[in-house]
Amino acid sequence: MQPQSSGLAKWTPSSNELINVLAMAVGGDPEAKELMTTHCNALTPVVAMHPEKPQLSVMRKEDPAMCQKALGLAIMRMTELINVTNTLTLDQADDLIARISGTYYYLRLDEILYVLEKGINGKYGRTFNTLDASVVMEWIEKYDVNERTQKAIELARSTQEEKTKSLSKEELAEFYKKAGIPNQNPFVDNSHIRTAKKVATADQDYRNFRAQYYQKMKEAQAQQTTEPIHEDNADPA
Repeated sequence: MQPQSSGLAKWTPSSNELINVLAMAVGGDPEAKELMTTHCNALTPVVAMHPEKPQLSVMRKEDPAMCQKALGLAIMRMTELINVTNTLTLDQADDLIARISGTYYYLRLDEILYVLEKGINGKYGRTFNTLDASVVMEWIEKYDVNERTQKAIELARSTQEEKTKSLSKEELAEFYKKAGIPNQNPFVDNSHIRTAKKVATADQDYRNFRAQYYQKMKEAQAQQTTEPIHEDNADPA
């Protein structure tokens, strides 16, 4: 794919296309630079963590050299765009690549680009004229804990709620049994045959279910600092 300025806002590249244009941008191509800047500025956590985009662990398993190249190009672009005196050396950059792919293997390349773009824009705080591995890893940790975790929980909750709405009566009974609320189906509208008392009871059961559900979500969120959400059956190896 050749970058086209007229289509910047609608550019949705594959992983290989993204890496190729990133390489062109780092190499000095002005059109590719513009394309990458527009792409990175348009990223949000939800867009960057889209399930169709491969996680770093998947990229590393399929092509370790390409995964290393992608992260290296992202870091090179970042060091070119952030103005500090004490910046990463080549050895430090290689070490940072290993740290990112080892610790945050469940992230996607677009998520790394999103974090680095926010770092370039100073959204994670001042660098105090020094850019090293600890600074970048702190950026990623802030993103993972403060932004990604909440979005992942919201997406999981939305997916689960949509799933329960599409289940059969028998499947719903099994679902609520596992949730600790047997024989309840708050999504089925039986108002035409319920008495006011039954309606009130069903509504209370639903509120109880939601309270339990959100409590589980909060507990899952609290574990994210040590046990991040693993998506797409990512293989940490």
